[in-house]
Amino acid sequence: KAPAPANATFTISHHPRGCRYFACALASAIVARAGSPPKPAGARRTERRPATSSTRSTMALDKPYLDIPGTTVFDTDQAAKGYHLNQFAMSLMKADNRERFKADEDACLDEWPMTGEQKQAVRDRDYNRMIELGGNIYFVAKIGATDGLDYVQIVSSMTTNDAQAHAEMMLRGGRPPEGNRYRHEWEHRG
Repeated sequence: KAPAPANATFTISHHPRGCRYFACALASAIVARAGSPPKPAGARRTERRPATSSTRSTMALDKPYLDIPGTTVFDTDQAAKGYHLNQFAMSLMKADNRERFKADEDACLDEWPMTGEQKQAVRDRDYNRMIELGGNIYFVAKIGATDGLDYVQIVSSMTTNDAQAHAEMMLRGGRPPEGNRYRHEWEHRG
């Protein structure tokens, strides 16, 4: 299979290789070329240097969204940090991987080069922690689905609501924006 051109635009629903390829391609591109402009069509590929901690630190962007309470935005830094966690979670789309994981979680997790914290978050089914450690909710939800949970049950486990209360709150329009937009809005409250 020929690699996708460097300036290719991927969409999950229309990419012939499907969602898994999209996720791999996106994360690889983020790790390898964060901040690089796309190459013009027909340009020759040059050898890629892996991003290092020193090159990543020079590409830091202003991230005002870090001030949103209770929210972790899945950006390029999160994608790089959670690459192996997300790949593990996506592997659970295959029935044989789900069965191996259910039979021996530790052996299955040890096959992936995740951090100890990421592996522990998976063992604990701590979805908030998985997201803090780079997990994408749409990928780590595969872990909950392996346990037989539906999406509302998975997401409600990340809040103080039970599944029924969470579903009712969402049907009413979700949590109110007042006091939930930015942490700095709370600084001058009494």
